[in-house]
Amino acid sequence: MSSVLVLAGVVFILCGLGFMIVQLRRGDIGIGVLRGESEETRRAVRRAIRDGYADDARVDHLARRALEAAVRPRWARYFFAAMLLLSIVLLAVGSHTVTDIAVRIGHVLLWSGLIALTVVNRRRLDDYRGLRPARPDTSATTASRDSDAI
Repeated sequence: MSSVLVLAGVVFILCGLGFMIVQLRRGDIGIGVLRGESEETRRAVRRAIRDGYADDARVDHLARRALEAAVRPRWARYFFAAMLLLSIVLLAVGSHTVTDIAVRIGHVLLWSGLIALTVVNRRRLDDYRGLRPARPDTSATTASRDSDAI
């Protein structure tokens, strides 16, 4: 009976992993934000996210909302990495029954997938026009140095 439950858990984890891979490859993001939109609009938003811009103001607005809704806080990737490290340590030093190994491998896959999603979504947000986090303006200091040199 317990091996059936373990296999069911493994199948469940593999289905989740497959869904995550399909979502990353297709570029699906912000499903809740796009609910109620036509399929053509969803395709246009996916294309805008992939290309980094959209000419249509409505599609641009939807793409920005979808990206901002999908990105986790910056500390999340460090939390996921710490949990991944803990899962790997527990996998290496924990008990070695089939159930424990399957659960710990599932945890490793879960935290790895969350890290991948977080990094990919953050990269998409950073690549989208106008959504890159503000950095100190180095052009102003360069311009003032150039004018001092003249």
